[in-house]
Parts: sequence; structure tokens; C-alpha cells
Amino acid sequence: MMQVRLVTVGKLKEQYLREACAEYAKRIGRFAKLQILELEEARLPENPGEKEIAQALEAEASAIEKACAGYVIALCIEGKQQKSEAFAGLLTRLGVQGQGTVTLVFLRAGGADQAAGGSAAVHVGDDLPPSAGTGDAAGAAIPGVSDSGRGEIS
Repeated sequence: MMQVRLVTVGKLKEQYLREACAEYAKRIGRFAKLQILELEEARLPENPGEKEIAQALEAEASAIEKACAGYVIALCIEGKQQKSEAFAGLLTRLGVQGQGTVTLVFLRAGGADQAAGGSAAVHVGDDLPPSAGTGDAAGAAIPGVSDSGRGEIS
């Protein structure tokens, strides 16, 4: 059975979102083992400078890198819009190919541009509204994660 690892920075705080997450986890449990990793947010002072912001992003990128395993897919609002069916097709192909673990990294708005040198990630269109200025690359550059573990959804 494939393991799907969800990596986020920060925790779900709203009860209704936690309940929705639990419902989706229950539904996916028949198809894959789900693991949710909520990483600690880097703390910033009230009026951070550019250097402090860069250090915080680097600390978060390092934590994300350590949490990644298997085939890595970065997702962010600035990414290329895709249909949910295409995303499901990719996960199916990975399972058929014997990929044991797929890591979905949820980046903050602007996270791909700041932490990934300007490249964008995948945006699953049916789940989020389209954003202005969506990017054109699939798979944000996450430091230390090889490009061989990424692919464009088609």
C-alpha cells in the first residue's frame, strides 16, 4: 500500500478544518496510508528585516527537506493549475510503478518564489480557486530534493 505523506508548515487551528481533514484521512485510508506532518513555523519578530525573513524561510526549508521521502510534489497557490483528475492519474501511475511513498509539500503563498528561487509548484485546480499570475513549472525546487523525484502532471 502506498504511503502518502502531507507536509505543512504550521498547524490547522480551526475545528471545522480539522474535522474535514479527519474525514478525508478516513476516506483515503482504503487506498493509501496517510501521514500528516505539521512542522513548526519559524517565529519572527514583530517587524522582521529581510535577513530575518530569509533565515526563517531557510529554517523552514530545512525542516521540509528532512520531512520529504519518496516522490516529492510541491503544491502552492502560485503553481500551475491542474485538474484533480490529472493529479489522481499521477498518483495512480506512481502506485502502479511501485512508488512506496509520495510526499505532498504544501507551501505558503509566496513560499515557492522565496524558498525555491522563483519556480512555482503544482496547483490542483478543482480544490482551490485559480490565482492571479499562476506559474508554469510543476514541482518547486525544494533544497536538497532531487529533480528525479518530480514530474509534471499531465
